[in-house]
Amino acid sequence: NASDAVLDAVARVLRLTDTERAHLHSLARKKPRARRRVRPEQVRQGVRLMIDAFGDVPALVIGRTGDILCWNRMAHALLAGHVDFDAPGRTGERPNVARLVFLDPHTRELYADWRQKARATVEDLRMMAARHPDDPRFAELVGDLTLHSPEFATLWAAHDVRPCLRQTREFQHPLVGSLTLANELLDLTYDDGQRVSVFNAEPGSPSHTALRLLADLASAAPVTRPETTAVD
Repeated sequence: NASDAVLDAVARVLRLTDTERAHLHSLARKKPRARRRVRPEQVRQGVRLMIDAFGDVPALVIGRTGDILCWNRMAHALLAGHVDFDAPGRTGERPNVARLVFLDPHTRELYADWRQKARATVEDLRMMAARHPDDPRFAELVGDLTLHSPEFATLWAAHDVRPCLRQTREFQHPLVGSLTLANELLDLTYDDGQRVSVFNAEPGSPSHTALRLLADLASAAPVTRPETTAVD
């Protein structure tokens, strides 16, 4: 195996960014192990309660391959009101961020900055795949998206990597119109690969007003939390 010094030298020659340098080290250090059956990801009960506690702030938990593992009513209303709210609670039917972005017409129309969102989604997916080389779900997901989306195939072939830690997203929502929201993605330290995604609007802005209107609309259509096995 190449030493850290050698990898750093390669990174300097190639003028890699810090993110690309970390990705290079990740690829060099993690050898794919024998493929194994991956247990369905579960969200701890404490995390579920935290997501619900965000209230009128859209919040959700995303798994390592981009599956939506749980969301509050605002995240559902903002991102995928046309999808069954209970779907994240059913392992085989969980919405997946990349599948929604590249294969779902409603999601394509939702993002006013769809091209930027698409690129960011692929860059983040490649980063996560390098961190979890023994998870066969990445190969299945990438293969399916490559087959059904030429745009995904082109972006994946570029080999760009960048974590989606914080971004500004532009929406054209079918119910409340234009929104400009800050999106923060936070790692859950004790839940390998799971992350919390939160959306916020600038206080007093038109987007903040639109988000409050969406909260009113979402509360007018109450939903029931799916029954799942609690994970402590």
